[in-house]
Amino acid sequence: MAEKTTKVLVHDDHAHLYQDLLEAEAGISFIVHDRYAGLDAAARAFEPEVVMNFRFAGNPYPREAFIDLPSLRWVHVSGSGSDHLAPWDRDRVTVTNCAGFQADVMAEYAVGAILAHNFRFPEFIADRQARRWSEKHVRPAAGGTLLMIGLGPIGQAIARLAKGIGMRVIGLNHSGRPVEGIERVYPAEALLDAVAGADVVALAIPLTEKSRGWFDAAAIAAMKPDAILINMARGNIVDESALATALSSGRLRGAVLDVFSSEPLDPDSPLWSLENAILTPHISSVWEGWQRAAAEIFVDNLRRYRAGEPLRNVVG
Repeated sequence: MAEKTTKVLVHDDHAHLYQDLLEAEAGISFIVHDRYAGLDAAARAFEPEVVMNFRFAGNPYPREAFIDLPSLRWVHVSGSGSDHLAPWDRDRVTVTNCAGFQADVMAEYAVGAILAHNFRFPEFIADRQARRWSEKHVRPAAGGTLLMIGLGPIGQAIARLAKGIGMRVIGLNHSGRPVEGIERVYPAEALLDAVAGADVVALAIPLTEKSRGWFDAAAIAAMKPDAILINMARGNIVDESALATALSSGRLRGAVLDVFSSEPLDPDSPLWSLENAILTPHISSVWEGWQRAAAEIFVDNLRRYRAGEPLRNVVG
């Protein structure tokens, strides 16, 4: 009896960078849709069993185009966050991601962010633009305390690199369960106590209904006045209005934000005008060749799927 063909819908605007990997896989047929518009019609016509997707055009993502298709059994996310797919029927559809493969690059981003603020690069850039010579004291990272919120592969990679430049690292996860290499781990309910002792607070947790708005005005107020906040998780986790107020009033030394509640960031957002905020357009895990690396993870899982073997990186 002939082997069943697995139908795969690839929703990505950079599929040309790895399409050859899919073409080399026996037993599958696939189509590529590189836009948000028309995804629903393409999905209904093709009736995929598998979707490989990436949120490449900001919010909102058109999850309704395929998430409830009767034919769908598995969705693979080329990044780490799957909040753009929620909710899905977990009894019928499995979701996997590429969590962890970008950990080292994101760790470099986080430590670079710490050093940029400690050496006051935003202020020196403003001085250069104003042709102003203004000497300032800088501060070493060594001896400071990093609170790493989220201790998965990304959080642990950031912790290792931060310790490598002499920082003390404490952490916070849902349960407070100890993690190797982290001096102390707080449970989620101890957030205010945890942030109060940190010079840097870095977020690397998924967006869920529980974490939405979780880092609120009270958490920001509990931070040390000379602390900085790094958000490379999801924008909706942080109260952006409270953060902007704290930064503009000098209540908080600085922030580095790679994610925002609305992407692209609204041109009218007060965050744009803050010299003590470094803003980047969701690029902390984007490097030359990342799409192909993500596709290789998908292809490995695709072989497992077709063989009836357990999939890697299943989103719980």
